[in-house]
Amino acid sequence: MRPAMTLLLLVLLAGCYGDPELPPLPASEASPTVLDDRPTPEAAPSTQSFRMEQMGAVLARLGGSQDKVVTARDGAASWRPPELEKLHELLLACCQGNSATCRSCAESIAAAKLPTEELWPLAGRFLGPLRPTAGAGLPPMLLPLLLDSDGAVRDRALRLLVAASAVDRGPPDAAGRRASAVPNQPGAGEPVWLIVEQPGPCFQGRAELKGPDGSGRLDLSLGPECPPEAESFPPKVRRLVWATRIEAMPATGLSLFAGEPTPLLKLDRPPEKPEEAGGR
Repeated sequence: MRPAMTLLLLVLLAGCYGDPELPPLPASEASPTVLDDRPTPEAAPSTQSFRMEQMGAVLARLGGSQDKVVTARDGAASWRPPELEKLHELLLACCQGNSATCRSCAESIAAAKLPTEELWPLAGRFLGPLRPTAGAGLPPMLLPLLLDSDGAVRDRALRLLVAASAVDRGPPDAAGRRASAVPNQPGAGEPVWLIVEQPGPCFQGRAELKGPDGSGRLDLSLGPECPPEAESFPPKVRRLVWATRIEAMPATGLSLFAGEPTPLLKLDRPPEKPEEAGGR
């Protein structure tokens, strides 16, 4: 091979395996899709109880399954867009400046199990006017998607969480893996999500988790498992996203190891509650 051709091949491969940073979200996610070519109405003032009642009625009509079959029901093309528009309006009203009500409304939306294609534009609101309450509203809606069987869905959910600053990514290890926890500093007995992202040739992978043991140690084995159609040349750099939910944060703290002598993620022993400390 001539020297010029060798240099060109090296440049191409270096571009494929560069620093695997999360790229910017596409414009379609930064600016949520406008339904029916009409802007979402401004949030109308109302009491939280009345707002939740309205949202419950809308979600009862929209929800029931994450399967796209619900969008193919008779007449869905005509009645779903106005109902979704109303849901956007209610979400804006819930989440403008009030984290507690925002979390409550987001939990209701998550429980309705909307098709993911209808959930993305709702989540995209937290990249715009609802960004101040993203830490309360986005995790209930998107953390469950980190367990989805589709690796591309897991990747997209993580991108939205990171873009809205609802998840803080940890520093990369020597293999480019990063780990995060939600919440960042869970209290003893509090549920906590552990998230690991790893560069790879596809979105799919296999994972094996052991623990936590008595000291709060977990050991994770994570690697790509790509279908033949995912193979390409030059190879693409994707992101394998894995997550698990620990039901109760151990009083010992948590340490997540991924094949290295130092932990990929370490959550220190949570502080004792004041009443427990004072009772001794």
